[in-house]
Amino acid sequence: MIDNPVATNLLTVVILLVGLLSFSSIQQETSPSFKVNEIEIIASYPGATAQDMEQSIVLAIEQLLLNHSYVDELSAQIEEGDAKVTLSLHDWVNRESALNEIKNAIDRVSTFPKQMEPIIVSLVQEEDSLIEIGLHGNVSPLTLYYHAQRLKNAMASELDVSKVILEGQGSAEIVIEVKEMVLRQYDISLADISAALTRNLTDVPVGNVATNGGDIVIRTLGRANNLDDFSNISIINQDNHSILLGDIADLNYEFGENIQPFMLNSQPGIVLIAYQDTFAKPVELSAEIVEFINEYQENIPENLTLTVLQDEAEDYQKRIALLFENGLIGMLLIMFVLAMFVDIRLAFWVSMSIPVAIIGALGLMPLLSLPINMITLFAFIITLGILVDDSVVVAENIHQKVLQGIEIKTALKDGVGEMAMPIIISVATNMIAFLPVLFVPGELGVMFKPMTMLIFAIFFVSLIEALFILPHHLSGLKPKVNTTLVMRWQQASVNSFNILKSRYYAALLKKVMAQPILVITIFVAITSVIFSWTLSDRVDQSFVPKIESTRIDAEIEFPSGLPYQQKSDIVNYIQDAGYKALNKLDGINAHKYVMQDLIASEASVTFRLVSDDLRTFSALDFVDAWRNKIGPVAGVKSIFFDYQVGPGGGQEIVIELGHQNSQILANASKKMMKKLSNISGVADVDSALVDGKPELDLTVNQLGKSLGFDSDSLGQTVRSIFYGDILHRQIIDGDEVKIKLRMDKDIRPFATHINDLIITSPSGQGIPLGEVANINHTIATTAIDRLDGNQFVEITGSVLRQTASATAVMNRIELDLIPALVEEFDGLSVELGGSARVESKVNMPLIYGALISLALIYAILAIYFKSYLAPLLVIVVIPFCLSAALLGHILLGVDLSVMSLFGMIALAGLVINGAFVMLVQINLAIKRGDDLMTSIEQAALSRFRPVIITAITTAVGLIPLLFETSTQALYLIPMAISLSFGTIFSIATILLLSPALFVVAKKKLTA
Repeated sequence: MIDNPVATNLLTVVILLVGLLSFSSIQQETSPSFKVNEIEIIASYPGATAQDMEQSIVLAIEQLLLNHSYVDELSAQIEEGDAKVTLSLHDWVNRESALNEIKNAIDRVSTFPKQMEPIIVSLVQEEDSLIEIGLHGNVSPLTLYYHAQRLKNAMASELDVSKVILEGQGSAEIVIEVKEMVLRQYDISLADISAALTRNLTDVPVGNVATNGGDIVIRTLGRANNLDDFSNISIINQDNHSILLGDIADLNYEFGENIQPFMLNSQPGIVLIAYQDTFAKPVELSAEIVEFINEYQENIPENLTLTVLQDEAEDYQKRIALLFENGLIGMLLIMFVLAMFVDIRLAFWVSMSIPVAIIGALGLMPLLSLPINMITLFAFIITLGILVDDSVVVAENIHQKVLQGIEIKTALKDGVGEMAMPIIISVATNMIAFLPVLFVPGELGVMFKPMTMLIFAIFFVSLIEALFILPHHLSGLKPKVNTTLVMRWQQASVNSFNILKSRYYAALLKKVMAQPILVITIFVAITSVIFSWTLSDRVDQSFVPKIESTRIDAEIEFPSGLPYQQKSDIVNYIQDAGYKALNKLDGINAHKYVMQDLIASEASVTFRLVSDDLRTFSALDFVDAWRNKIGPVAGVKSIFFDYQVGPGGGQEIVIELGHQNSQILANASKKMMKKLSNISGVADVDSALVDGKPELDLTVNQLGKSLGFDSDSLGQTVRSIFYGDILHRQIIDGDEVKIKLRMDKDIRPFATHINDLIITSPSGQGIPLGEVANINHTIATTAIDRLDGNQFVEITGSVLRQTASATAVMNRIELDLIPALVEEFDGLSVELGGSARVESKVNMPLIYGALISLALIYAILAIYFKSYLAPLLVIVVIPFCLSAALLGHILLGVDLSVMSLFGMIALAGLVINGAFVMLVQINLAIKRGDDLMTSIEQAALSRFRPVIITAITTAVGLIPLLFETSTQALYLIPMAISLSFGTIFSIATILLLSPALFVVAKKKLTA
């Protein structure tokens, strides 16, 4: 390629053009949407207790699938009327095949209750929304629902969205209520009305009839589409007169059993959640949606308002801007650093390796089916400082030969030829260093695999750039002539650097080579202290970085059976306390909106704050003030404040207790909660143990049996009165609407003195329920969690990091509390859940992957050096540089996280390359006839400038990121700390420790 500049230029143009043109065909998404090996089974049996759902549905599913060869883990969440069973499949299982087999198995079960709704079996698809819009105003639920449906349909038809869903309101129902006195007046029963409605609610096709005039399609029409249609359905004929449904019943739209559960800015509301289509561009689509919403606002009543609640495209755009701005600044800083030590033209072309590699990698993304999202963008940022490494090595070697007076073409060929194999191996070791990420299992592995593949693509393009494109661009390189002020400044800088090398480093190097054991001991001692400090619980660890969010949630749990009005009053009180907290912090205008959500025994109050640069207090300040303003609240089981980005928020503590005996499980859970509450710095301790709800158990007595009742018919009769029967389902305005028939709500107070409730026997006789059934008062469980066939309880808590170390707390739980609890309660199983479970699942595969990576790197280096010892001398530098990464976290007070780990992985590849190239040059010198000590000294001196340039440029490229304060940057700062501190320390490791190691091993090397 050096002899063919046309080919080099064309290669450069092709890489850039393909990359730029491919950008439009790369799938863009704000957050990863990915498939996981999970199947979800949803069962609904309205009106059933949690125990009914468990006994009649979940246990049957467990018996069928628990030991299935496809299933790795089976979990179930059971509530009143609903159950969700999640099957985690083994990694080797084909999702679609498993889905079909499990669907067929479920369909064959004949023991499910007849009244339950059809079971839904589906694959789990992780999909994040693009934008959330709130529609709110002081209007009726029906009006709100009507306009939300209209907006949903308009967005789906006019915008490039995959779907729009509604949240904040129950499913739509047309409820038909009949009073007891009406039934008596017309001498009919609910069953009579149900039969009449069922006969008149569907369109029936008669068929296609051929006539002389052509084919005619005939069908009978019965479908009703609105309340008027239903009201005009004939129920009975009396004295040649039709009695219509509207004459004997009240018809209304309702939305489940919940009273208005969702409030936005103290007004009833509904949330519309839009998901982008696969090939839509999130930033463009978001702008279109916002513009559409602004225009649509003019078409709805004045008392309704549309508010954009969450726009994921904003964060996506910020991360792209962060990458661009920091990349540009980093590249300029790198160019400036290079210009201090090498020719300006060389500095420029080495810096150009960054955009060429990034743009070239964009061209490979469609071929590898890699999307651009919040995760894959990490790849560009992780590799930003590493990209110049290969180019620096090649350029420096060429530059040295030019300075020696070698003719430029010869210098280019020899410079590239000498470094080609080391550079190829360096890139290979960099790629291999990231292999452990591919071993990460589950959702996390699926999320980070595209990022790793993109890193491979970037390294591949950077290799092509360093070996084929860069040498051509350096073909005009000549010894500098100091004719300008810049060149004189640069020469002075280079002279100072040479003095540093020849006078100070050379003298220090001689001492290192004279006392290698002492040097190695010093490095081992420093590294041991840092690792010991880290492992002594003085450095907090969190699986994901703990970052404050602008969304602050107070999540409230009530005791079962608390009246709705009391729960609503408590939620309003907590919301008012939030406003008072903002007043105290002088931030009454520091929030965008406030939301309330109240469903069953759970509620939440959410304050969405403005960005942190527009307020004078942190999210934690607001939480502390809010917590103090709330104080003790009667009627509340627990309150948890979530103010951090990501699921789970501040709930570092998640403990799962399992036992076959529910009473032992309850006792053990209470004991664990008490122990957690006694730990200093632990707050918001809660469990999934719920208070029971009063339950009436009905058993048919002898009289009831003589009147024709059995358990099934009695249950169905009482169910029809209180809950109602679902007669029909049909699609209206794009949504499934249930048609429900029941007794008027006036009958519900009878539940408190149910003995007097008049029911109709199978023979048509009216009789009090207490005469045909024995009624037993008990307490019903309202929620049950199961895991692999056993009931379990989840206990959660948060750690106040300003007063306690999360790592120390978790270690105490794992080493002290859990063993003591297991010893006290025989048969109790205890596991750490949440991020601790994910971390435990990830740790072993990561360690396994790291060992494989080290083995591969060792094998490649051993083959190259034809030595078993030489690779060890290269690899041994890794832990010393990793200790520097840990030191960076200690000094800056940043928790260790998975992002720190990614930085350390990148660091490992980088420092291996430094020691590797030095050993290559030592071997070259030995082959030329130099003795070992001279070879080590000359190799170290020749590598002085490249090692320092590589380390400084890598660190300098990350400096802009270290000083960022945006939420997006906070994710990346742990990674930047690992890389920057580790690479700076690698200067000492490679230039001092490596020579000492080579000296100690000299007998083996010379042998």
